[in-house]
Amino acid sequence: MKRLTAIALCGALVASFAGCSGADTTWIAKYGDTKLPAGVYIATMMDVYSEAKYRVPDQKGDLLSQQIDEVNADEWICNETMNRVKEHIAIDQLFDEMGLSFTEEQQKQIDDSFTYQWGMLQKIYELNGVGETSLKLNLENNAKVNVLFQAIYGKDGTKAVSDEELLDKIEQDYAKTQYILLSKVDNTGTALPEDKLATVKELAESYLARAQAGEKILDLILEEEKRTAENPDDVHSHEDETIHDALVSKENSNFPKEFVEAIFQKELNEPFLVETEEYLFVATRLSVRDEKMLESLRNTALLSLKSEEFQKDLEDRANSLENVTINEGAVNRYTPKKIRLG
Repeated sequence: MKRLTAIALCGALVASFAGCSGADTTWIAKYGDTKLPAGVYIATMMDVYSEAKYRVPDQKGDLLSQQIDEVNADEWICNETMNRVKEHIAIDQLFDEMGLSFTEEQQKQIDDSFTYQWGMLQKIYELNGVGETSLKLNLENNAKVNVLFQAIYGKDGTKAVSDEELLDKIEQDYAKTQYILLSKVDNTGTALPEDKLATVKELAESYLARAQAGEKILDLILEEEKRTAENPDDVHSHEDETIHDALVSKENSNFPKEFVEAIFQKELNEPFLVETEEYLFVATRLSVRDEKMLESLRNTALLSLKSEEFQKDLEDRANSLENVTINEGAVNRYTPKKIRLG
């Protein structure tokens, strides 16, 4: 989420910033009572440098001799790093303005993340001039993004999204189903001979007709489980009617595309049959408008609805910061050419 469009060349300052080119390069920015360590800038540049490797045409070639988005790679890295530092500042300021703080659990997650990252990458961080304090500040800033998002759009947020709107989005993007799966191939993946395939198709049509006549799909699923079980008496009952519920995502699903396309065209509780290259599905679409689905997919739906708006707000804040001093000396000293990642 913390990604902004590059708007300034390396070392250049936008109008709302003051520049400082003193000899002290231990800090990158000053705002209010905060002096942001240069290590935050370096650690951010390390992340950007790593990402840049995958954005150049020749990923095995010299990174800094190539271009990204028609900009020299070293310049692009500087631009992106400064943008993210500006966003870091905007996030810090908004977090304080809203009077937010971390819960004990959130702070523990930050501390655990720091312990892991520092334990794994301490030598690389220190080689590049990043200390423990700078890494902690970056991790805390990343965590503030999630806290801010929830404080604005979550339950009781300043721009809270209603449960009804969330359920509308969930219903648009997800379908719940119960289905019988019949295979058109054997255990080796070989297509069934014509006579056996015809029998399977007849069975699927029979299940569909019975479901359309009003029999519960769960009862038909149980019947099919007993039919294919080595010991039918061992097949479980369906006291929990949700045990065979499956969730289908419109955009990112493990179900065959034919099934995904079909289910989103069906009315609720309408039995249907879908044939793919290897399977036959006899299924029905169930409602996702319930408390369990809402709580399970609340954050996913919220992000889908509001992440762009939230990012745009952060971008606007980062691009209109006031009373911030950028240390030009630090910017000029810590360049992509000095980054060492291994």
